[in-house]
Amino acid sequence: MSAELPHLASPSPLSPPLPAVLAPIMRVTLQQLADDQRDMPVDVLNCRVAAAPPVRSLRQALTSPGPRLKLIAEFKPRSPSRGWLRQDADPKAFAVAYQRAAAVSVLCDRVHFGGGPELLQVFRSLAAQPLLAKGFFVDPYQLAQVRALGADAALLIARLLPGPRLAQMLGHCRDLGLEALVEVHNQPELEQAVLADAAVIGVNARDLDTLAIDLQGCRQLLAQVPAGRVAVAESGLETRQEVDRLRDWASAGHVNAVLIGTALMTAADPQAAVAELGFA
Repeated sequence: MSAELPHLASPSPLSPPLPAVLAPIMRVTLQQLADDQRDMPVDVLNCRVAAAPPVRSLRQALTSPGPRLKLIAEFKPRSPSRGWLRQDADPKAFAVAYQRAAAVSVLCDRVHFGGGPELLQVFRSLAAQPLLAKGFFVDPYQLAQVRALGADAALLIARLLPGPRLAQMLGHCRDLGLEALVEVHNQPELEQAVLADAAVIGVNARDLDTLAIDLQGCRQLLAQVPAGRVAVAESGLETRQEVDRLRDWASAGHVNAVLIGTALMTAADPQAAVAELGFA
């Protein structure tokens, strides 16, 4: 890694307006980024990245032999749409509950999701699976932060990275040794992800303007992910019936994994919930 991280500015005023759900989150995110850059110089962060443990491949975990539909289990104490899901969530208990998952997603946003980047270190000591850092990443400094804390992959939201920015951030992931899951919500974003050579593409069923869930639209978009890419269904999947439909799609080669958070975080027994969804 170079002695100085390249910098990408915050989203330009010329970029399309952010959806209502993302605008307040990004205001907090960009302020936190500025504070972090002030508090930890790049050379110190570079040293921490150099000392980080080897990356465990998310892509390999989602395409390995075994169940045709893999689970990415998410640790998400809070949701912007529903408030606190589990205010007393214990990472150790959830690491045990998520042992059947192929990977674990960890929310790095404190204010809106009740998580935090420091949770990556906690889960790194508790979980054997690859860790997906889920946040609102628009600058390579943020990617270096999560890599230093033990992340194996980072979520990149196409809506936040218009034009060439997505490809640039994917390049920074590669430079840091991170894998990436690129999240898309519509056809143009899927085309952008494919052109940027994203290896793992997540289709979010939640409309970022209205927060409505469209599972049918999600399945239609998943069917358009090119062969050779890893396809992940995200958001709004809470029942065994919905997951079993995706298993049928997995058999047809349209999807590799599903990311589930809310249904597991709100379950009285998260480990039993994992089994009830068919991941025993």
